[in-house]
Parts: sequence; structure tokens; C-alpha cells
Amino acid sequence: MNTRSNLDLSRTHVSELQYTSRRQPKSILTPTSSSIITTTTTQSAVQSHVDIKLQETDASPVALKNFDLLREYENQRLSVIKMLTLEEMMNVDQWLLSLYNTYEELRYPSWSRVSAAIRYFQEEEQQWFQHSQHEINNDWSCFCMKLKQHIHHRLQSYNVTPFTDKSISFINESNQFRQFINNNFIEYAGKGYANQWLLETVNKFRDYQLSEPDQLQIIPLLLEDTALIWYKENEKLIISIEKFRELFLQHFTTIYPNSIMTNSTLSSELSLTMVREIIRTPIYFSGFKDDVIDWLEKIEQRFRMANWDDDNKLRYISIHLQDDAYKWWIQASKRISTWSDFVKDITQAFTSAKLKEIAFEQLR
Repeated sequence: MNTRSNLDLSRTHVSELQYTSRRQPKSILTPTSSSIITTTTTQSAVQSHVDIKLQETDASPVALKNFDLLREYENQRLSVIKMLTLEEMMNVDQWLLSLYNTYEELRYPSWSRVSAAIRYFQEEEQQWFQHSQHEINNDWSCFCMKLKQHIHHRLQSYNVTPFTDKSISFINESNQFRQFINNNFIEYAGKGYANQWLLETVNKFRDYQLSEPDQLQIIPLLLEDTALIWYKENEKLIISIEKFRELFLQHFTTIYPNSIMTNSTLSSELSLTMVREIIRTPIYFSGFKDDVIDWLEKIEQRFRMANWDDDNKLRYISIHLQDDAYKWWIQASKRISTWSDFVKDITQAFTSAKLKEIAFEQLR
């Protein structure tokens, strides 16, 4: 018996691929009480609606073939949805419209659209959703409204506002994004103190909590002249921010050896090497789970080898903080104006917490 399907997807609407079970005469893309799978966390995988319906039907050869075609079509349509990067946030209405049109075409039930959409979130938006999911409660309209409010507040911190005109192309016509870069970042043309520029740029990325894809998008916009030429020549090698830092420092901070190396030159080279290490491999302090005294000793040793004064230490300390420590710094930085104040406050904040934790462990 020939079971090969003669369906032509280019001429067949999705609804025509539906298979009706003899036991359950319902549209394959209409949710039933037994098929509802609720995703409550961003870590949960969203099962394909085609796979859900396949479990509900008689698996005859013809039905299986039709399901394969439908699954392939579903994957094709979903593959065009972009991750919600800073670029897409600038035109969030268009991004949400793209999701809506795709889910309408695939006939996704309303209860499943939110859990499907968050797969395209990056870390910060995933965290936002974890705090908001109970209030949203899988309601698509509420989700769209809350997400736009969140993005509006986030972009306000960048001194930009999202687009409302759906016809505008972000990449080609975004004057606002360029304005954000011009107002908050310094460009580099290949001359001058490359290590200082990179430190300032990395610090800005941390201050604005930009994701790695956003950082990679911004980097070439900050380069000019010989620096931009170098970037274009090495663009295929720059697959991560870490790789960019490594290649950038290798090229723009190379010290060409003289025939006679003086003590001053050796000291300068050692300082430059340590600055590279500070940027490439920061000694992170996460907060309560780390020993703040031990971390301060290690970081002070690095700063001394880099010949940094207290102003530079305080200016770039945020690249060494993460998790609870970085959250503490966001608040503490408003009142801390000197390096000695920083050492005193961070020691007080996290030493007492560490002692309490040790005492608690001893009592267990």
C-alpha cells in the first residue's frame, strides 16, 4: 500500500493538515483538557504543539506523514523569530507583532503563547519574567503590556525610547541607538591608551547590564580608522566578547622590544601585562559565598602590579563584582567616593554575613 503523502506545503494551508481521531473529533491545534501543558518557569521546555496533538491521535501512516509535514512547517515559521536583544527592544511592538502573527498562523492556543515567547528572552528578561509570571498568569495581553513596560523602563536607563512606528527598520534607520552610543561611550581609532579605553568600555557594559550579543553589536560602532580596519580583518575570529578582548589587547597594546631594556621599560611592560590580565580574567567577588578579605588581598595585589591609583581602582572595580556583590555595589556606589570607603563598606557588608553563615553551619 502506498502511504506516501502527496501534500504540497506551498499550496496547503496549515488547517488542511489537521488529522481527526476517530476517538477524539477535535482540531489538532485546539487545546483539550488532557493536552494542556503549563510551563511555569523559563527553564521548562515548551513542547511542540504538533507533538502534543500527535499523542492524542491514532498513529496511522498517513497521519504520521501529515504530522511530519506540519512539524516541519511549524519549525520553519518559528525559526524566523529573533531573540529579544537590545536591537529588537528598540522596536518591541514589531517584535511582538511578529510573534502574534506567527502564533496566529500556527493556531497556537492563547494559554501557550507566553511560555513559547519567553524562549526568545535573554538573561535579564528571563529574570524579569520569573518575578512577573504569576501576575501575568499566561495571559497574552497582560504579557505584552507588562513586557513593554519593562522594556520602556530599561531603555529609559539608556536615555533612549523604543520605536512605535512598525515600518521603521532598526538596523538601517536607528538614530536613537546611535545617539545612545554617542552619549555614553567613547570611540577608539587605534591610537592612544587601548587598555584604558577597553576598561572604560567594559565598565560601561557592566553599568548598563548589556548582554553579550548587545556588546558584540556595539563594539564595531565604537571603532574608527585603523581600529575599525583591524576589526573588519578579524571579524570572523571574534566569536565572543572574551575573544575580542584577547585579540584587541594583543594588537593594540603590543610593546615592541628595544635593544636595551631599562628598568623603567620593564616596569611599564609588567604594568601593561597586569592590566591585560585584569581585563581578560577578572578576580570576581560574588558576595556572601566568597571570602571578602581574601578577595581584597588578591585584587589589591593586582592593582599594585598595574600601578593603579585609588581613583582607577574605584572607577573599574565594578567589573570584578557579580551576583549579590554587584547588586550591593549599585546601591553603595551612590555614597562611596573613595577607595578606602569602598574597602571599609564592602568588608563590613560581607564579613558580618560570612561570620553569620559560619556560625550557622557550626550550629547544625
